[in-house]
Amino acid sequence: MFLTRYPLPEGGQNKLSDIEAQITGTGLDPAMQTYLDYCHKLPFYGAAFFRGQIIPTKKGIQIRQIKDTPVYVAINTEGISVIDMDKVKCLISPRYENLSWDYFEPQNKDNPDNMPCILLQFAASGSDQTHTLQVFSAQGTLMDKMIEVCVKAKKREMASKPRGTGMDVPDGAAGVDDGGWNDLDGLHLETFNKEGERLSIP
Repeated sequence: MFLTRYPLPEGGQNKLSDIEAQITGTGLDPAMQTYLDYCHKLPFYGAAFFRGQIIPTKKGIQIRQIKDTPVYVAINTEGISVIDMDKVKCLISPRYENLSWDYFEPQNKDNPDNMPCILLQFAASGSDQTHTLQVFSAQGTLMDKMIEVCVKAKKREMASKPRGTGMDVPDGAAGVDDGGWNDLDGLHLETFNKEGERLSIP
């Protein structure tokens, strides 16, 4: 129980809207309620945010001539979102049941420019092909552990539901349910077919 200047209502477990109603005599302001409802629908709602960078794709420009794009990697119990820091735009946001990932340590750890890498794999929309995206981050180890914890929590949640009410979280197969949050333009993605053969490198 939290210590508070004013005594909590009986039970001490009232939701924010209940407390607001006791203070003002009304429920949450409709505009505030609409705002909160919108926030709950964001794929990165309640996420832990990490800093990283990705390799951008610029047509007609050599990769070595441009800087990496700084991104936030938002990790919660539903999935992973990669957000462009400069444009404040969500680039991808696959859910765990449609996602594969892997973690790689840099070969030369003594070089500060070499950072750990999180590899994300998800399905190309409307096809049986998959894309992979590399995210480099000094916080790569923390990101990997956070993903593991969230996936375990998601599996427990799925296991507690009656059969047929939710999807199992696979350890491997990739797919995507972006909910309209994917913006792949400018991403440095590799594409593979369902047999795992590489089809293209940007």
